Amino acid sequence: MTVYDYFLHAGGAAASSLAVGLVPTPVGNATADIERAIGSFALMPNAGLLVLPDPTTVAHRDLVIALAARHHLPTVYPFRLFVAAGGLMSYGTNPIDMFGRTAFYVDKILRGAGAGTDQV
Repeated sequence: MTVYDYFLHAGGAAASSLAVGLVPTPVGNATADIERAIGSFALMPNAGLLVLPDPTTVAHRDLVIALAARHHLPTVYPFRLFVAAGGLMSYGTNPIDMFGRTAFYVDKILRGAGAGTDQV
């Protein structure tokens, strides 16, 4: 299962429980794909964007933010760096905190705690 498939499955379950529609729109690494996808959302009534944590969206974050603002689409981004660049809001993990916690868990495992158990 890819990351995209995981978000699609989880998003679909959440969308149906909230009685909202989910319109999956994968984009390639091309600027034209991003412009087309966001432009199509702008034509839908009551539309909003949920940007997934993906190398393409991170690399093209300035374009995504600008297009969402131009089309007046409320958008939730995966990382704070999108908000720092002008995005509306983010909801997701803090990669710096996540990687910082890694050392804590590696230390516990190397000291004998079982990985995948309540000891960690």
